[in-house]
Amino acid sequence: WRQTYQGAFFQDSLHGRGDYLWDHHNNRWSYEGHFYSDGKEGYGRVSYPEGGLFEGLFAGNRRFGPGVFTQPDGRQDVGLWRGPRLVRLCAVVDGVPRLGTSLEAKVRLLRFRTLVPIKE
Repeated sequence: WRQTYQGAFFQDSLHGRGDYLWDHHNNRWSYEGHFYSDGKEGYGRVSYPEGGLFEGLFAGNRRFGPGVFTQPDGRQDVGLWRGPRLVRLCAVVDGVPRLGTSLEAKVRLLRFRTLVPIKE
């Protein structure tokens, strides 16, 4: 294994913004992003030896929350992540239907309206 790190340290730990590179028999992994106490934490980007790329949030040194995994062929998995698993896939919608277009729908929406008094 060959490993290199360029970035911030705190009390001998990778901590803050940094770039980490692992090279094992010409299989290169890299991480660019934030570290907390030697682990990936916050926003970052990992590139994998086979050409994949993950960009998103990390917690506890694992993918966590919103992120995009781009496969070597360009296809993307977009959604919420928990470790290596895509928990919920997000989909792009063409348009959002208008709310309250009919009289009945407007009356139904009025139930959820709250007036907030404003003082000058």
